[in-house]
Amino acid sequence: MVESAAAEGAAKAEDILRRGQEAIEADRRRMLAEAKAELARLVVETTAKVLDQTLDDAARARVSDAASKSLAR
Repeated sequence: MVESAAAEGAAKAEDILRRGQEAIEADRRRMLAEAKAELARLVVETTAKVLDQTLDDAARARVSDAASKSLAR
């Protein structure tokens, strides 16, 4: 009976640990995606200010894509 309870406790602890690690990994991926999106937005904004002009949608998309590709490396 004691061994059964110990095994059940160990299994529950492993499950809790696994779920915690999965939650941490999901949070890490979400935060990384948010950071990349914010950085791309800042690159577009900064590029527009440096060029002293408003970027049209196509130019904004090109700059954002270039920033995203650079971040992926």
